[in-house]
Amino acid sequence: MFVPTFPRFRNALPWALALAPALLLAACDDKAKPVARDDGRPVLVAKVHYAPRAPSRSFVGVIRPRIETDLGFRVAGKVARRLVEVGETVDAGQPVAALDELDLRLQAEQAEAERQAATGVLAQAAAAEARTKELRARGWATDAQMEQSRAAGDEARARLRRAERAVELTRNSLSYARLLADARGVVTATLVEPGQVVAAGQAAIRVARES
Repeated sequence: MFVPTFPRFRNALPWALALAPALLLAACDDKAKPVARDDGRPVLVAKVHYAPRAPSRSFVGVIRPRIETDLGFRVAGKVARRLVEVGETVDAGQPVAALDELDLRLQAEQAEAERQAATGVLAQAAAAEARTKELRARGWATDAQMEQSRAAGDEARARLRRAERAVELTRNSLSYARLLADARGVVTATLVEPGQVVAAGQAAIRVARES
């Protein structure tokens, strides 16, 4: 039997046999590769541009007034009333708190009684001094008696002055039972409550001045 030969394709046959497996693998890969689908998801698009660099900074702090005053009673006592709350505006001379005035009134009454007693003692000493002076002029009193009556009069006058100062002090103490604002401002803190016993000078109300 005669089999024709083609010399032209004789050299290409080995190359075709070598490329056949690669073609088969490529066909398998094309079948196994999933097809990408468009799910329609939104995409954020921004245009690139130049902008000056401005780094942001944050700080932690406390804002405080320039002038803040702690008001306190000038005498000791029990707080009877607190007349302001935090955030209220007060004027100069406005009462912001008050103490119980019972003990202060008793002290004022006692000082007044001491003044009246000193006034009576001075009257007696002045009368005795005047009589001794008259007797000394007549020669019926000695110099020692005259000096003694004069010393008693001086002591009575000093006692009266001391009693008068005590009356003034107790009156001042009674007026200190009301705590007054010294300037217009805003109450920023209340440091006492009614019924609390405070010492003289203890901070009671804190006020930030508007000036």
